[in-house]
Amino acid sequence: TDDAWAVAGNLLLHWDGTVWVAVASGVTQNLTAVRANGSTVAIAGDAGLILRRSGTTWERVAPTGPVPTTFNDLWATGSGATIEAFAVGTGGTIARRQADASWVAQTSPVTADLTAVAGVAADDVWAVGSAAGFVHWNGTAWSAHAAPSGAAPVALCANASDELWAVG
Repeated sequence: TDDAWAVAGNLLLHWDGTVWVAVASGVTQNLTAVRANGSTVAIAGDAGLILRRSGTTWERVAPTGPVPTTFNDLWATGSGATIEAFAVGTGGTIARRQADASWVAQTSPVTADLTAVAGVAADDVWAVGSAAGFVHWNGTAWSAHAAPSGAAPVALCANASDELWAVG
């Protein structure tokens, strides 16, 4: 591919098909996660930071409600005006980007840190954290699910509604 993004500390990197190029994000916070969906790119970071790429510039998007110290990961589905996204972070914080482009805090069933989020649809999203176990969004509410004994999940991948992989 000739269009990939990565974050490292407060550095934003873009792959142009040949080389990685540093791109100014306009922020000094630590950047923790990046997700791209077509031409839409979103970045999460410290102090509740969420950035969205608009053309060639980055726009800071502020969720309403409680803001965590850090958003650890984010996941999105849809395209254009219908993008829905979820960001997870410290203290079990979950923020959701709705189809109208507003971000709202969600009621989380856990208070432990969430480190990763993935889904297969806007109404089938999972998040994990080593002390939090699993939480699931069914389109209406989040519910907690215990991790298997001895497991401390920190990352996950959702391939289908019946195929979820977690490590940790």
